[in-house]
Amino acid sequence: MKWYYLVIAGVVVLCLFCSCLGAGAYLLLRDDSSSGLASADPTAGCEEAIRGAPADTTGEATSPELNRRWAEHFREAAAKANRPEIRSAILDEAAAWDHYADVQEEVDAKRRAGTDDVDDTLALTRALREKLAAHRQVMDVCAEAGYE
Repeated sequence: MKWYYLVIAGVVVLCLFCSCLGAGAYLLLRDDSSSGLASADPTAGCEEAIRGAPADTTGEATSPELNRRWAEHFREAAAKANRPEIRSAILDEAAAWDHYADVQEEVDAKRRAGTDDVDDTLALTRALREKLAAHRQVMDVCAEAGYE
């Protein structure tokens, strides 16, 4: 047997080994958002943003704390999204929930002080509309990505 047959066989074995190693690394890291490899699901994050809920939903529906938990839930859903337009829309919704909680806190403080008026109710209504518009945007972006 000639020596160059051994060299060729060694190169072939090395190529097969590296190919298997690369395929294994891809399979292990493809769904890890920190790895830089895109997930196979183009609608990642949509399920949680549209149908999900925070782990703790206790408290009054009008409490700023509950709205902040919802905002955190949306930030977690955005972290799972792999498309920038979906991530951006979900983060906008989280910001809308935070803004609504801020307005609630301001209005609650004025109510306790007895200085609330119609403008405060209008501010709450505007913040609620922003929140609903942001959720509608998430639904539209996810639908464009193929989420049903």
